[in-house]
Formats: sequence, C-alpha cells, structure tokens
Amino acid sequence: HESIRGDAADRIHSEMLGKVLRCTTSFFDKTPSGRIMSRFGEDQMLVEFAAPLQLEVTFICLWSVFDQLVLTCIVRPLVAPFALVFAVAFFLVRELHRRANREAMRWNLLTKSPLFNAFEETLSGVTTIQAFRREAYFQSRFEQALRENLAWMMTKDATNLWMEQRSFALGSLVVGTLGLQMVFWSGTVSSSIAAVSVICALQLGFQLKTVVYFLVQ
Repeated sequence: HESIRGDAADRIHSEMLGKVLRCTTSFFDKTPSGRIMSRFGEDQMLVEFAAPLQLEVTFICLWSVFDQLVLTCIVRPLVAPFALVFAVAFFLVRELHRRANREAMRWNLLTKSPLFNAFEETLSGVTTIQAFRREAYFQSRFEQALRENLAWMMTKDATNLWMEQRSFALGSLVVGTLGLQMVFWSGTVSSSIAAVSVICALQLGFQLKTVVYFLVQ
C-alpha cells in the first residue's frame, strides 16, 4: 500500500515538474505563480496523503452501511422495500450534493491562486510598496482575495452540512420503519438481536454522511 502510494505520487510529481520545466515563458506570463505553487503544494499533498486515507475510510464505511442494512433486513424483511426507496432518494440527493460541492471546491481552488499570488507579490516587493506608500492598496487587494476564497470555502462547508442533514434524515426513516414494524408485527428473531439491529440502524445516518463526504472529496 505504501509503495504503491509512493510510486504514484513520485510519478505524478515528476511528470508535472517535467511539463512545467518545458513550458515556454508565455506560460509563466499568463499563469499566476500562486496557481503553480498550489499544484505542487496542496494538490500534491492530497495525492500523497489524503486520497489513500480517504479511499480506505470510504470502503470501511461502505462495508458498515452494508452490514447495518443486512442486519436490519434480517430482523424485519419488510424493511427491504422501504430501504430500496430510501436508497433511491439517497442517490438522488447525493448527486445534487456532488455537483454543488464539486463546483464549490473548484472555485475554492481557483480563488486560492490569486490569494497566494497577492501574498507573494506583496512579500517580494515590500520595500517598493513602502517607498511609494501603497500599503493600503496591497492590503485591500489581499483582503479582497481572502474574502473571495473564504466565501467559497464556506459554501463548500454549507453543502456538506446540507447533505449531512439529509443523510441523518434518511437514517432516521430507516430506524423509524424498523421500529414501527417491531412494534406492530412480531417476528421470529429474538428481542436481543432486534435491539442490536436498532442500535446498528441508529448509526446509519453517520455512516452515510461519512461515505458521501469522502466520495465527494
């Protein structure tokens, strides 16, 4: 696992560095330096560390969701039709969240490049800025770039919270359906196993939220 991750990260970094080194000077004139720094910094870190960890956690949570649904259907088989309906609703809501969240993430990364660029220009030209007394201009420029980036970051967090509420609502519907069937229809499963299924079903909303979060990331 570690060797595969390291080889993939090295290959991506080497190919990206080779392409940047072979670029013409017009590329550096048109491309902000902050965007290049972001590609070699945060984006490379996501490939090396975040992506493998998120993939592992996603599979663990998917298996947990599968276990909880199977146990629920074993205790009360009539929950299965309702679970299918809830699953269709979950995938529809997840698709809406995926599109909105991906767009917010894209704009978050796009607005981060001007932020790095403004900070780098201010830091490298601080003596000239002070000589011409343009501190207020560069400060307002940096703050404007920071506000735009934070706005898209908060938009991304808002979409995650929106999906989190829907995930817990769907999990609650599964728990409610299971509870009603346990109250009004007696089954062949013992009460202890039924209690365990309810406890597992209570965790379904959290597991769905985690799966959606890491799938989008």
